[in-house]
Parts: sequence; C-alpha cells; structure tokens
Amino acid sequence: MSKRGLIEAALFVSGSNLSAEKLAKVIGSLDVKAVKEEADRLVEEYKSRDGGVEVFKTGKSYGMRVKPEYEDSVTMLIPETDMPKAMLKTLAMIAYEQPIKQSYLVKLRGNRVYEYMKRLEALEFIDRKPEGHTKMITTTAKFNKYFRINDAKELVKREVGAEEDADSENIVSEDGPSE
Repeated sequence: MSKRGLIEAALFVSGSNLSAEKLAKVIGSLDVKAVKEEADRLVEEYKSRDGGVEVFKTGKSYGMRVKPEYEDSVTMLIPETDMPKAMLKTLAMIAYEQPIKQSYLVKLRGNRVYEYMKRLEALEFIDRKPEGHTKMITTTAKFNKYFRINDAKELVKREVGAEEDADSENIVSEDGPSE
C-alpha cells in the first residue's frame, strides 16, 4: 500500500477535512512533512485529472469533494445527514435567527452547542466570524443548497403580537403579515 493511496482513502472515508498530523496518525507515519508532501502531490494529481472529484488543500487541512460543476447533477444522491435531533434544532435556530451571536445560542441551547457548531462548520453548513468576545453565526450557501433554500430570507419569521392572546400568531414574511 502506498502512502498516497492511504491518504486518498482516508480523505474519501472521512467526509471531512483532515490535517497532515491527523493523516499521519491514520496512515501510521511519524513523518508529518512526508505526509504533507504526498498530500500536496495528491492535490496536484487530482487537478490534472478530468474527473468529477477533487482533492484540495484549505489552510493546513486536506479534503475530498465533488467538483462544483458536478454538484447539481449528483446532489439528489447525497444521503440524509446523520445529525442528532438536538444538532438539527440548533441548525434550525441558527437559520431562523441569523445572524446570531454564539454566546446567545449557548445561553439558549447549552454548552453542547459548541460541539454541534464544530460539526456544522465541518459540514460547511455554518460560518462563524469573530465579533468582540463572541462569534456571529450564519448559514452558508452549502446549507441553502442542501436544504433547497434559495435564500435564508425565504425562511418565515414568526412573531407573537404582544396585544394578541397566546393562541394566535402573526406570520410575517417579506410580503408582510399573512391573514
């Protein structure tokens, strides 16, 4: 088995970006520099191929994905994301409230949110950008594409009128309140 083949297999199976250090552990190598060199060669090899998949480097990590020009043709084959219910609720809250402060989300949903946000960020469903002592969280274009939302603004905002009784709700969209 070749190192490059093992790196390729690890990237394929993981479904997420892996650092050279993590790849070195996976393939049983102590030489991280050699793993980086092999991973970089793999990136170049995939660039020269006329295929539908690419190996890429982003920052200090490597990943494998369908090339953007092929995504629309194969999206329907993507299996349902295996996402715990609580993580899905967190994602829904982010989509509904965005942009939302990470500190506010933690206050509402608890400390487990940090784990969910790491996974959602790895899935490229959310972006977290520093703002003061916290981060602002928004959904991504990949989130919109995966959940077939043209724009997060399409999500209906619900507001409960202060003067209305507890049983009635006011549904508000860009077109104004519905009757």
